[in-house]
Amino acid sequence: MINMVRAGLYRLRPVAIPFAAFTALLLASLGLAATGALPPLSQAMRDLLGVAAPDGAAPCSPIDVAGRAGFDGNLLPYAASLPCLILVADDLGAGTFRTLLAARRSHLSYLLALLAIGLGSAALATALLLALCVLALLAAGVPVAVGDAGAAAWWCVLSVLVSWCYATVVASAALFARGPLTAWALYLAIALGLAGRVLALASVLLLGPDASQGLVLLPSVSAAALGLGEEVLAVPGAGFKVAFHPIFWLVVGALAGYARLRRRGF
Repeated sequence: MINMVRAGLYRLRPVAIPFAAFTALLLASLGLAATGALPPLSQAMRDLLGVAAPDGAAPCSPIDVAGRAGFDGNLLPYAASLPCLILVADDLGAGTFRTLLAARRSHLSYLLALLAIGLGSAALATALLLALCVLALLAAGVPVAVGDAGAAAWWCVLSVLVSWCYATVVASAALFARGPLTAWALYLAIALGLAGRVLALASVLLLGPDASQGLVLLPSVSAAALGLGEEVLAVPGAGFKVAFHPIFWLVVGALAGYARLRRRGF
């Protein structure tokens, strides 16, 4: 598994290097703006962050900003799922599955490598999003609220878990695709939450309004809850309810992916 993780990270270098350079440039720009070395951000940026003007502005929680930025449009799961999708689509297009899965226990190693890369990308995406939100608030001249550290850490854990769930489901769905184009289409439909919205709309139209209550297990429900920021953790036990959905789909996605890898016909 370790060798497959290393090989996967090596194959992701053409994507990782430009992304790292862009992220470093963005962090540096926001950091300079936050220290006053650059002019403060415009009101348009404050409107984008959903915060008030700096004059007399109340402190704003970076968790709340990260929730809106990362989960209102599923941006964070979308970014976290991309590395796994690139690897699977590349193997589908190159036809290398027969070689990769020829060795004994290679099916499990390939799946575990995808899970490890998905977890790493989810954690990295969450950390980068929080750093960008903190720096953006400082650069906009808005005080950063320091709330409950435990609640913030719990939100970060849930963010990583939900994003990891999406990465696993996307990778497993891509394994069932016949080609890279189909895999990319499934990625867009799942990671952006389009599949969940279509399923909810179809169930309401075909089975009535009460049918949507059966879709509460979809990971998009947890993503929508995290979009509320720290507010979702205000209710006792709400965090565990949010965690149940992605854990369920994480297990389902991993089992489905392993079953597909065990089959011949790639």
